[in-house]
Amino acid sequence: MFADLGRRYDGQHARSAVVQYLVSEAAPLCQAAFLGEQQREQALTATACLTSLAGMKASDAGEQGLAQQYFLRALELTKAADDDRHTGFALSMLAHHGLEAERPEHTLALTRASLDYVKGRIDPATESMLRATHARALAMAGSRREAIAEAARSAELGVGADPDEMPYWAALWGPAAASGSSQLAKAAMHLGDLSQAEHLFAQTAVHWQGAAYPATLARLNVGFMQCRQGNLEQACATWNDVLDSAGTARSPRLVGYVIGMRKALAPFSRRGGRTAQELDERAAAWLRTCRTQPGTR
Repeated sequence: MFADLGRRYDGQHARSAVVQYLVSEAAPLCQAAFLGEQQREQALTATACLTSLAGMKASDAGEQGLAQQYFLRALELTKAADDDRHTGFALSMLAHHGLEAERPEHTLALTRASLDYVKGRIDPATESMLRATHARALAMAGSRREAIAEAARSAELGVGADPDEMPYWAALWGPAAASGSSQLAKAAMHLGDLSQAEHLFAQTAVHWQGAAYPATLARLNVGFMQCRQGNLEQACATWNDVLDSAGTARSPRLVGYVIGMRKALAPFSRRGGRTAQELDERAAAWLRTCRTQPGTR
């Protein structure tokens, strides 16, 4: 429920409720004396998921240090539950956070460790997600050939993979195809293949149908790739459509994207491009509405 609310509205939605539930309900349950061994492991696993969700919400709010602490605690909980597959997934989530926070120093080692934990013991859809994150870490590390090979492997695993085979702690974060295409898009972007990145971000938005917030972020990235390729009219059309459908979402992450959009438009606006100027004015007006929203910066 909490994960679905975040996808439907924005990453910060129900954040205080998640933290309160984690502190007042989930944590005490893990220590309850009446639990049997199997029940305790189940409680630890569920609490690890909730802790990761709290980390994602902190990251969406721009609080990256706090987010990292949540992801580290989630990793500890999977180890306490003695579930190597979930531990491998938690390592990948920690790497994903480092990549998103632009602190990639240890992400390659984390993604490799992640794959070592799950080797031969995970379904194709989940493995596809993990390998997509590994491909992105390789791309950011400058290992072009390895990144391309790993991206191809991830895509191959995703073809025909059955989402119903995914463990719930992996399926909780949404369609494997959406997560995988997003990571592969960012890998392509780092490798300089902007056309492929645009295509993959567009695929991500499609995979996220029914989940308005992540689809919005994916479509914003489509616009960035179009702009960087010099397709200004396309980018402006994409971004105008995003602002039309953004709804009530006003998270700091989304605000940062719109600020980035204005920076990308600035050179065209200064040269008198009418389309760029009109969109920039609209984005500025949208940002002004954010000042009245609690929890945004």
